[in-house]
Amino acid sequence: MTAYVPPYRAQLSEDNNIRKDSSLASYAKLKPAFDRKHGSVTAANSTPLTDGAAAVLMMSESRAKELGLQPLGYLRSFAFAAIDVWEDMLLGPSYATPLALDRAGIGLADLTLIDMHEAFAAQTLANLKMFASEAFAREKLGRSQAIGEVDMDKFNVLGGSIAYGHPGRDDRGGGMMSVENALHEQRAKPSAFQLTIRPDNIGVITIDVPGDKVNTLKAEFVEQVNDVLIRAQQHTALEGLVIVSGKPDSFIAGADITMIAACTSAKEAETLAKKGQSTLAQIAAFPVPVVAAIHGTCLGGGLELALACHGRVCSLDDKTALGLPEVQLGLLPGSGGTQRLPRLVGAAKALDMILTGKHIRARQALRMGLVDDAVPQSILLQTAIERVKQGWKHQRELPWQDRLLNGPLGRNLLFSIVRKKTLAKTHGNYPAAERIIQVVRTGLDHGSASGYEAEARAFGELAMTPQSAALRSLFFASTALKKERGGDAQPRALHRVGILG
Repeated sequence: MTAYVPPYRAQLSEDNNIRKDSSLASYAKLKPAFDRKHGSVTAANSTPLTDGAAAVLMMSESRAKELGLQPLGYLRSFAFAAIDVWEDMLLGPSYATPLALDRAGIGLADLTLIDMHEAFAAQTLANLKMFASEAFAREKLGRSQAIGEVDMDKFNVLGGSIAYGHPGRDDRGGGMMSVENALHEQRAKPSAFQLTIRPDNIGVITIDVPGDKVNTLKAEFVEQVNDVLIRAQQHTALEGLVIVSGKPDSFIAGADITMIAACTSAKEAETLAKKGQSTLAQIAAFPVPVVAAIHGTCLGGGLELALACHGRVCSLDDKTALGLPEVQLGLLPGSGGTQRLPRLVGAAKALDMILTGKHIRARQALRMGLVDDAVPQSILLQTAIERVKQGWKHQRELPWQDRLLNGPLGRNLLFSIVRKKTLAKTHGNYPAAERIIQVVRTGLDHGSASGYEAEARAFGELAMTPQSAALRSLFFASTALKKERGGDAQPRALHRVGILG
């Protein structure tokens, strides 16, 4: 039933009680309306009490299905709180939300969208402040810590109660429906990076590319990585992050090669590399320890991501393999691999890995310092979590032999030998090998900033070479051949065989 009020069936075109001669200067003179000593609610930041009436129709799930209705969502948890109206007026969400989150077994940072009824601005701001207040958590809720700050990119994304109309939104049916619809829109483009905050304040980022058998890095991941790191930092008590894969036997198999094929110029490919560098730099600069828990293939951009982490742990499984095989595509690692790997394992081992594209198994990776620990898969995640809890203490130092080769004299000798051996194998026909040597040397001679710049520029130029185009074409053909199950032609009797060549 709908009850109409003047102007009855005519649509409202303007809110009531608007003072068109208002100014910020006049707002500043207004006194608080409730608590006149400490209060912040004035007529300038609240709305008139013009509530109407609203109703929510309810039915059983079976009846909804009989009518052909598809549920948008289910209530996973709920909580309510009775509070003293004179002391904590309209602060119900601050009391009830921690209970609802506990019952659901999740944290505030795990929520995709957050909707809060806005009676008026001050009420909403007060609740947001209490969510993040350690004092409120201890003194009012008896909790050891606050639930945290709200990510405003998730908060009332479709407008609050005032924007939707106070009565219709206040019944919570309107609020729930708008949030469910927004969630369904987001699910149409799911993120490959999912964040879960554990009770011990360790965040776990799970990489799981929707619809793919293995994880490969794609162009749209730049925004997704940025988003997941921002959400992690919103958790003020965060102690560290662990990055894992949601795929059974693959950490990250590398970058999506089609991104390179889509580039029409060296500048485009260089920009692609710089985006990758910038994205992984966010991980390297993250304010708390980040550890990669590696199981399965960790190649190319996948290893570059792991190198950007502050620590790495891998499984002892036979399927675990680490490498930078870009040279086999006529390229070089473009997201920082040419700079981070030499500083981690030494220039000699790094050049050998990058120039050959060889795969490194778990025990060898541990011996050479590529990973900090290698353990059975069953305890991989827990081991990574323990590494995070150790903080920055486990930073490894290069052995003296590698430090010597990284020094000026040893470096000259090393690069002279490597260049001669490489030229003897390639005869100058594979420009990627020579550029790898140049870029690694640039970083060691002139610092990481120059090295990253040289890496991105070389990546862009190599992507446009005929050698890289041919090797990438061979890669796509080989991949397609693996999926080929043969033809359906019947075998025929052979009477003569000719040999050509």
